[in-house]
Amino acid sequence: DSQDITTTVIANRANNVANLLSDVQLLSATGFEMCTKALIQTVFQYPLLSADYSVMDVVVKAFTNILSKGDAIPSTTFANISQALSLLSSSRQSMLAEGELPSTFSTNTFSMLAVKDTLSALNDKSFSAPQSAFDAFNNAPQTTAKLLSPTNVGRRLLAETTAANPVVGMNLLQYLNNPTGSKSQFSNVVVEATVYDSVTSNASINVEVTVQSGSKIDYSNTRSETKQVSCNPSAR
Repeated sequence: DSQDITTTVIANRANNVANLLSDVQLLSATGFEMCTKALIQTVFQYPLLSADYSVMDVVVKAFTNILSKGDAIPSTTFANISQALSLLSSSRQSMLAEGELPSTFSTNTFSMLAVKDTLSALNDKSFSAPQSAFDAFNNAPQTTAKLLSPTNVGRRLLAETTAANPVVGMNLLQYLNNPTGSKSQFSNVVVEATVYDSVTSNASINVEVTVQSGSKIDYSNTRSETKQVSCNPSAR
């Protein structure tokens, strides 16, 4: 691409994709894949520009229109979309000043939250997935995430960082229209935590996630069962 890349160029690309996908039912499968691939590649190649304060709204709008296709999105394509949105959220998080208000986006297909502060400021503090005004008015269930207290993680973390009170970040991404076609009544949720002052790839923090059901569940006749969930840790 010989074009000089600026935030204006990124915004124009995303706006073109958003307009072309304003009604995904009118676009062929090939057209959908081409538009989606173009947006994903743009985010992969220029994550900081894509997450810029002057651009990200239109990038989010484009992804919103893409995800409106729901579970008709091919699984490999959705995996790439998920990676792109995680990178977009992480890039916005990296731009936040320590202690700045969380950056939030709420659409009809996904919601996103990025926050960055010191470990002591974020410990035991819950953050809820952003909601639309309609969902908030109707008291729709919310997914929450919080960093665990220092008694659980602080000592190990402080031993693996250069800072006495390291800067950490957390991203919360929730898909609202079941793009994976899951039979569960719980929504797809991605939570990522970052340690900015880490000097070792082993630095890690623990996050407690509460995923709310979309409807009331009767557990009276449900057998108790415990399962383990594996997460993919990363450090920056």
